[in-house]
Amino acid sequence: MTYTVKQKILALNTTYNVLDENGENVYKIKRNWMLSWRYSLRDANKNVLMELRKRPFHFFPTFDIAKDDQVIATIKARFRIFESRFDVMTRDGGLIGVDGNVWAHDYYITKDGAQIAHIYKKFIAVRDTYLVDVYDDNYALLALCLSAVADLVHHEEDNS
Repeated sequence: MTYTVKQKILALNTTYNVLDENGENVYKIKRNWMLSWRYSLRDANKNVLMELRKRPFHFFPTFDIAKDDQVIATIKARFRIFESRFDVMTRDGGLIGVDGNVWAHDYYITKDGAQIAHIYKKFIAVRDTYLVDVYDDNYALLALCLSAVADLVHHEEDNS
């Protein structure tokens, strides 16, 4: 399944619309307007499916992903000269790797050596738009959260 994650241009806070292969809005990732370090992934009926929380005071950007107020994964960004890596530690102790080129906005998500998703930026677009190819549906929501993290971290680097 391929999802399209589009950042809204005219929004008071950071918002991403998530479309399925048919162009239907299926999810929305939106920043909490009172707590700028919290984002929620909502379905079309506005039910919160996951929450993305940026941890303050970390040298490298760090985020928690929560479901039903329980942290299910922690994302830590790691940077090298020409590439970036996100380490995702799941609640059960599993490790999911996200490797990519920060300038090309191209990330591969792997678990136990198998690719579970691919996130890449669509460059000919008016606003930030990412395509997310999900190869294992069990990780679809996590991959969508990771696409937002990749964009947020990239813009954080631009502003520093």
